[in-house]
Amino acid sequence: MSRDLFTTWSDYQQAAWQVIGLAASHLEIYDQDLAWLKLDAPAQITQIERLLRSPGNGMRLSLIVRDATLLLNQHPRLLQLMETYSHVCAVQQSGPELAHLRDSLLIADREHAVIRFETNQPRCKLLIDEPGEIRGYGGRFDEIRMQSGEAIRRSTLGL
Repeated sequence: MSRDLFTTWSDYQQAAWQVIGLAASHLEIYDQDLAWLKLDAPAQITQIERLLRSPGNGMRLSLIVRDATLLLNQHPRLLQLMETYSHVCAVQQSGPELAHLRDSLLIADREHAVIRFETNQPRCKLLIDEPGEIRGYGGRFDEIRMQSGEAIRRSTLGL
């Protein structure tokens, strides 16, 4: 069990990557635009792909962004990965009724998490092996997912 507070962007990124590395069955991310998570970095893509293709672990990736512009325009490797593993990935953009939310959540298996308190600030807390505390954040993620808009797709469906 571990709780740490961080105040720099590099610490936030390292904490996020640590939590991603701990994920075994479910990774849930709610963020403004993924800019500071750097999920499209080759090392992160490799890590996420390893998780998604692990046989028998039932891995799921749930990703919700408030603004999908950056994801759609500057994260081609992440989009390709989500397309390849679409059977275990859900990607949504939150609706306008959630535009007032300012925090970010990155939750692994509902046991580990990085919670950033304000969109424009790196201040965050890292929780490792804290399922009791993370339960509330997991419930918050579920509420956000239920209120979010349609799935984000890389290409247009239809003719």
